Amino acid sequence: MNTTLPTIENPSKFRTGWISGFFILTLMFTTVALLVTFPLQDYDTFWHIANGRAMVQNQTIINSEIFSYTNFGKTFHNHEWLSQIILFEFYNHFGVAGLIGLKVLLTLLVCYFLFKSIRSTGGSIALAALLCWLAVQAGLPRYLVRPQLFSFLGVTILGFIIHGYRAKHINPKWLYALPIIMVLWDFLHGAIYGLVFLAAVFMGEILSTMPGWDKINRNNFRILCKENRLLVWILASFLAMLINPYGLLSYDIFLDFVNGKNLMALTTAEFQPTTWQGFVPFWLLLAGTTISFLIAFKKRKSALQQRPYAGINLVNLFIFLPFAALAIRFQRSTAVFALAAMPILVDNVAGLPLLSSYTASSVYKGAKSKIWRYLLGGLIIMAVIYSAYFKFLLPQSNLTFGCGLNNNILPVASARFIKKTGLSGHMFNTDRYGGVLAYFLSPERKIFHYNNHELFNYAQSYFHRPDSIIKQWGINYAIVGYKSELDMFRHAGFIPVYWEAAAAVLLKDTPANKKIIDRYRITYFRPLMNNEELLALATDPAVLPILAREISDYLSFRPDNRVANALAKIIVMPASNFPVAEKVGILAAAEKYNQDNANLLEAEGVLLYRLQKVVNAKEKLSKALRLNASLLVARINYAYIEYDQNNFTRAIRDFDKALQNYPNNRAAIYGIALSYYSNGEYKLASLNFDKYLTINHDGRWADSARKHLQKIRDMNK
Repeated sequence: MNTTLPTIENPSKFRTGWISGFFILTLMFTTVALLVTFPLQDYDTFWHIANGRAMVQNQTIINSEIFSYTNFGKTFHNHEWLSQIILFEFYNHFGVAGLIGLKVLLTLLVCYFLFKSIRSTGGSIALAALLCWLAVQAGLPRYLVRPQLFSFLGVTILGFIIHGYRAKHINPKWLYALPIIMVLWDFLHGAIYGLVFLAAVFMGEILSTMPGWDKINRNNFRILCKENRLLVWILASFLAMLINPYGLLSYDIFLDFVNGKNLMALTTAEFQPTTWQGFVPFWLLLAGTTISFLIAFKKRKSALQQRPYAGINLVNLFIFLPFAALAIRFQRSTAVFALAAMPILVDNVAGLPLLSSYTASSVYKGAKSKIWRYLLGGLIIMAVIYSAYFKFLLPQSNLTFGCGLNNNILPVASARFIKKTGLSGHMFNTDRYGGVLAYFLSPERKIFHYNNHELFNYAQSYFHRPDSIIKQWGINYAIVGYKSELDMFRHAGFIPVYWEAAAAVLLKDTPANKKIIDRYRITYFRPLMNNEELLALATDPAVLPILAREISDYLSFRPDNRVANALAKIIVMPASNFPVAEKVGILAAAEKYNQDNANLLEAEGVLLYRLQKVVNAKEKLSKALRLNASLLVARINYAYIEYDQNNFTRAIRDFDKALQNYPNNRAAIYGIALSYYSNGEYKLASLNFDKYLTINHDGRWADSARKHLQKIRDMNK
């Protein structure tokens, strides 16, 4: 390994290059962290957390189904037990934000090792940083809080070691880590990608060294292993993996996927073949990497006369082919392909102007063309701008920036409702919701099934005879997300008692359930109704109280700004059969998960003021104004409270703030006139009373304004 350092002819230029490289790397890694920061949304996440919790509590590896009543005790090979414990510990100590933080941390580690791999194969600092961003962008929908994140990390660590060792850019002692990495990987997610990677490298190294198939024999292989330490440590890794408690049995599920025998592979989108729609970056990367092999072959074709296979790097080719095949066959493998392909792509086209490395021997002798550097810099700027636009400016999507739960996908609110109301008996649940319900409802309640067809391979049959579910299992309540299931249970006499975007909870109409049904029966509200539909329903005085209560029940278990804003408008609409005290109670319940909705707080503050609960009203209005200082009704009511408490100077200040945005608001004009009058500022009071009468000569407070004006005139006589 050559340890001679290049001569730096211009130290100041070296420092400038180092600083610019560090800045580019920091910028791109920050952008990557931004890309993968989006709300928790994967159904499997809480299944893994639930298993992790059970293992921590019981101090044993869970290898049987413990969350259902339909298949309790069925054994399976838990090849993800270590990652499940890690996910639980992060969630237990740091909550949802902790899980997203763990994902960001793992993704940055993935990018670090990928960056080092690309550098080893000849990429510049700027190019390596840009390709790290592109690799994550290409597989972004797969960057979920799941054990697969550890496989992403494993692939890039192997790439760092293999490419770095072959290019003589790392210490050979890194090879010692291969067996440890593979064993840990097997416990974290199942190291099937690692096996494919190392097997590809093993075959590529042998065929690259041997003169031909006819020359491979035991003696040559022994000599080859003696000369090539990489082969020895790959073999050691394969042997070390046998310490897995389940041995090769933990790989049976992967074989089922490949053979198409697993029901999950037939019914789950991520196991379907990769289409053009939604996977354009993958197909472009696949095409680009394929073309790069043609470039590499042409670039080295003169070597063909000396040794077979010399026109291409067989290790690169053998890595590329299986990962490309997996990505084409399974959508979920596209992210891993991007991580494996990037160093290969760069290695194949190494030497092109855009790719030349930022080394002292090239850059500081003026070998790099400015036009290529400007082009690369432009691409980096475009990547940053696109990422910011994608995360913050596009219409809200599942990948929009956020650190909480995606309540429109995960039925967490339904689970909260079930726990609060104490629903009991056998439940039915849509298969994909089983993981969330297993975590939030166990051990008190058991689920029906879960979207793991290794454990629940019978579940699909129920879709062909759905009515049998209710009779066979004695279902008392259901959490459903498919219209077919919703229709099935409604036709069977089940009543909707909670409804959110992700799911609906239905309860069997029996005398034992009458109390809950009478309290929570849903008649009008649907979470996907737009605001116009909700407001139109609320115009009926007979419907208004029922609709408001149903919306409040919905909001009391989950946040939803749009629906909360609609409730704030509905609740102040007139209805003689809707007491103000009841309205306040409805708003208070809705604020449990929507305490930062300024419109709800404003509405409650106004209603509390009507009930003469001034202290509580002032507290709600003050919080509403801190959240949104432009709220007119909150500002005016808050100012009137200040006036009632004889804080005339403060009242003037708040009325004036209202008038700055709404100069002709009658209530604010009259209020500031009263405040000036009570504060002894009669000239200003007179001007504002006159202004009020000019705008609203016969208004609500016109007579009072005239009386105050007359008093002022009498005082001036």
